[in-house]
Amino acid sequence: MFRAGALRVDVRARRVWVGDTEIEMPAREFELLRVLVADPDRVFTRSELLQSVWGLGDWARTRTLDTHVISSREEPVVYVD
Repeated sequence: MFRAGALRVDVRARRVWVGDTEIEMPAREFELLRVLVADPDRVFTRSELLQSVWGLGDWARTRTLDTHVISSREEPVVYVD
C-alpha cells in the first residue's frame, strides 16, 4: 500500500483512494500511477514510462502518454484536508 497525503494506492488490489473516496481508473492509467508511486522520488523520462507501461521502445513516436496524462488531469479530483 502506497500512501502520500490523502492518496492511497493498493497495487495488489489495483485500487486507488483519495481520502475516503475510491477512484476508478482505466487499466493503463492505473499502470502509469503504479510505476510512478513505486519510486516517488524519481524523475522518469518519457521513454522510461513508454517502456514500463506500454512496452514501447525509444523508437516510439506516440502521443499515448500525453493522452493518458491529460485524461487523468481532466478527471474530478477530490482534495481532503
